[in-house]
Amino acid sequence: MADRLFSTYQVAELLGATPGMVVEWVQKGLLPHSKHADGPLRIPEEGLVQFVKERGGDLPGILSRLAAQEPSRSPQAPARPAAPAQPARPSPPSLPQPKQPPPGEGEDLARSLLTQAIDAGADAIHLDPVPNGLLLRLNVDGLLRPAGGLDRPLSDPQAADLAERLRRLARLEDLPERQDPPAQGLFVFPSAGRSVTIRLVDQPTPQGRRLVLHLADPARTASLDALNLPQSQREILQDVLAQPHGLVLIVAGDRATRTVLLHTLLGRLADQRRRTAALERPSDLPLHAARSIVNPLVGQSIGQWAWMLPRLDADALLVSDLADPRTAHAALEAADKAIVLAGIDANSPADALQRLLDMGMEPWPLSLSLRLIAHAATVRLLCPACKSPDDQAADRVARLNGQDQPRPAFAPAGCPACGQSGYAGRAVLLGLTRIEGDLARALRSGGGEALAIALQAGGTSLLQAGLAKARAGLTSLAEIERVLGPPR
Repeated sequence: MADRLFSTYQVAELLGATPGMVVEWVQKGLLPHSKHADGPLRIPEEGLVQFVKERGGDLPGILSRLAAQEPSRSPQAPARPAAPAQPARPSPPSLPQPKQPPPGEGEDLARSLLTQAIDAGADAIHLDPVPNGLLLRLNVDGLLRPAGGLDRPLSDPQAADLAERLRRLARLEDLPERQDPPAQGLFVFPSAGRSVTIRLVDQPTPQGRRLVLHLADPARTASLDALNLPQSQREILQDVLAQPHGLVLIVAGDRATRTVLLHTLLGRLADQRRRTAALERPSDLPLHAARSIVNPLVGQSIGQWAWMLPRLDADALLVSDLADPRTAHAALEAADKAIVLAGIDANSPADALQRLLDMGMEPWPLSLSLRLIAHAATVRLLCPACKSPDDQAADRVARLNGQDQPRPAFAPAGCPACGQSGYAGRAVLLGLTRIEGDLARALRSGGGEALAIALQAGGTSLLQAGLAKARAGLTSLAEIERVLGPPR
């Protein structure tokens, strides 16, 4: 089959660049092209994929968008025949098919490993190089545990066969021994009647090549109902998201937690038939709720594309990280016309607001646009099959809540169903603070001690949210202390 050709405008849209930049890359010999007599430039698909791979771009995202992109018609292509009276419905686009190696032990081991990871609800599979083999581990509920029942590394040649099979699936079999930055590939693995998208990252290390496979299982797509929030918090979120414009801050020190919550809330807005768009770094989770997505290339910051935010034709925007003044000011400007969901790396709402003020944001316009601060963290849930009563924890939870009569609390025990960890699944702890009344006035005054006091007085803290889940028997006090630290 002939290589598909794309116009400079199509390539610019795929790469988040401008047509002028694409022409400049062609003129410098960086991007392969073809040009017929008196015809426009055309970029072959194979050359475009190689260009992105060599520069460490978001290859999985590019491959996914290429699969859905209509190629540009060549100037010398024959005229398209007239359509039949009742044309057949075209099949949906699919990702490029990887080269298939001959069946062997590596294929069976790869299939077994991927199936086990999906069944265990793993977020990622880690294959770390060790002398004469690979250490296989699954990232389940945020912690690593051995994969495949192996309590020791997988030795060669089985380890080499497994790694080669996975690279072939992700179309990374022809990589050089050293590449910088790490290479990325994408493939789809069928499991239990659904298709799980898997992103493979191949990174050279002094010990050898390290592979990490990130799993995006559609069966585990987050929704507002799946967050298991108290009714009071659900009502606050629904009220804020129903407003026509404003800024909502998602505060978390963990990028994965911010991403899950941002995607969940944008999905809620998309369900309300709003026009959605996103400016985010490439993440492990596919973002289906945004109608248009801007992913900066490797070497570019979000701030370099922040100028687009107020100009996007959308009334619900996602910004993955307010990491610099340009992005923060652009998000605040866009919040005058749309609901803006913005993540920020901070340890508390007070730290997040102080960081924005340090970026040069004026307190008065910030207090007028900011609607809500959602402070989030992720905790593991107790395994319902083996959790055991913990009287000592029950007394501590009662004291922390100021209660005289303790309620039952539970601790992890461990069983085959949870892999002896005592936990199964995760939940989001959410502390919500609305910016209104005394808190808005303290923010307009410029922050400082008055703002910190107002933040402590208003809203729900993460500790309160965690203790509520402990009282309900959903998690343990030890898990809350692991994530939030010992209560003060």
